[in-house]
Amino acid sequence: QKVILGRWLLTNPDYLILDEPTEGIQPNIVMGIADILKRYQKAKNIPLIIVEQNLHFARRIGDRFMIIQKGRSVKEGSIDELTDEVSAKYISV
Repeated sequence: QKVILGRWLLTNPDYLILDEPTEGIQPNIVMGIADILKRYQKAKNIPLIIVEQNLHFARRIGDRFMIIQKGRSVKEGSIDELTDEVSAKYISV
């Protein structure tokens, strides 16, 4: 299945901000979305800013991460540093 994400955009943005792009999406489709976004990012050389709780998705698509609590950055770094321990400390409810 070929999806052309560029047709959805009205202009040539400097960056894309996606808020919970996997929310309510079937798990078997989520990684396909990640692949599409990575291809789009590479083709357009455009930064993606993604607000996401699905860490598997975030790790697949991201290069860097930032955890924000109550409007303040509490942890940031390379996506390789977003370990399960970091997740449990800052993200788990």
